[in-house]
Amino acid sequence: MIDMIRYHDPELEALRHEIQSLEREVREAAQAKVGMLELMADFCRRQFQELGGLTTQLLQKTLAKLKAQLEEKFDERLEARIERTEQQLEAFRQESGGQHRFSHLLVAELDEEQEQLLRESFRAALRLCHPDAAPPGLKERAETITKALVSAYQLKNLLAVQDIHLQLTLEGLSGTEVALQGAKELLLQRRGTLQGRLVQERDFMSQLSETKSYRTAKGIADWGVYFSAAREALEKKLAALAGDAA
Repeated sequence: MIDMIRYHDPELEALRHEIQSLEREVREAAQAKVGMLELMADFCRRQFQELGGLTTQLLQKTLAKLKAQLEEKFDERLEARIERTEQQLEAFRQESGGQHRFSHLLVAELDEEQEQLLRESFRAALRLCHPDAAPPGLKERAETITKALVSAYQLKNLLAVQDIHLQLTLEGLSGTEVALQGAKELLLQRRGTLQGRLVQERDFMSQLSETKSYRTAKGIADWGVYFSAAREALEKKLAALAGDAA
């Protein structure tokens, strides 16, 4: 986002190179994470398009059949199945109604103290990069940094917000070297935030890779063949329910 300062001190130079490497790893991990989420989202959209109507019919007819059986004879197990089927139908309706199934995965969960720190870091960083306060020659750079800052804030990415604030503190909008007491401590802090972000991204991808949705989407060689077979299976189940009702 912002070029690191080029200090001439050998120790600070070594830190700078380490930070550049970490920045690259964080970018690659973030891109890989987005790719995984996009694959899952594309699969679910295709699933709703291909199978949504049939799935809704199957759940509705199954629910009607279970309720009819319950009217004939009370059974606690039937009641439990009815409740589960109703929940499945409601969840499916919500998802097919346009709610992004995986959007919430991008938003971090913070405790009260972290929420306060997020707000404070965001406001402090925004004061340093707001386009309205930037010199004419740096307004475009200020807009780019502000967009990244707002995006990180909306996703409640505390580490990213703190990282942007730290870079602005070190470099300002110009991205040039500044005389700053305690530069080593600040660079060490930046290294720590990047290391934290890298762990965060990799942990998140590890969790995603274990989900049923990702394993299913990743493991299908031909989505056309898969959905054709799934549609045929649903149609057979619907025909079987219709036969039972007759």
